[in-house]
Amino acid sequence: MMNPLETFSTDRLILRRPVPNDAEAVFAYASDSDVMRYLPRLPSTDIAESRAFLERCERVWETHEALVWAITLNQGMSLIGMIEGRLSAHGVELGYVLNRPWWGNGYMTEAAGPVIEWALGEPDVHRVWAYTDVDNQASQRVLERLGMQREGTLHRWMTHPTPSDAPSDAFMYAIWK
Repeated sequence: MMNPLETFSTDRLILRRPVPNDAEAVFAYASDSDVMRYLPRLPSTDIAESRAFLERCERVWETHEALVWAITLNQGMSLIGMIEGRLSAHGVELGYVLNRPWWGNGYMTEAAGPVIEWALGEPDVHRVWAYTDVDNQASQRVLERLGMQREGTLHRWMTHPTPSDAPSDAFMYAIWK
């Protein structure tokens, strides 16, 4: 059984469990088609979807199906993105999203680093992996900066309602102990 950490702190960020008051910040990124471009759902049109997402985050945390952290700046607790570790038998699948105003500042690499370090420190976790669309170069750079190795291509792996429902290829990245 994993021992999840509820908070992580870095030089510029605090990762914490999401709370219901995060709904507006979640809606801000979830309604942006550029942010949602490589995610498997359409941009949100109603803040109620963000509230339901936050309720799901709480449920999956309690069952340890997945651990979801809100990414916030040290200067304020306002959410700028989310990072998730989905638990499996011997590993953790990493997923993340960052609101557009904070792209290009190294925040996702900074947020994911301690999550990966914590996960690989757990006795039952042998690898952490993530996949990203072959066209999502920014996400590929994040994963490479984290020391993850590209393991291969998953053909016709992902569907993104934006821009197309057609399955696209993804690169699989992983780091292991």
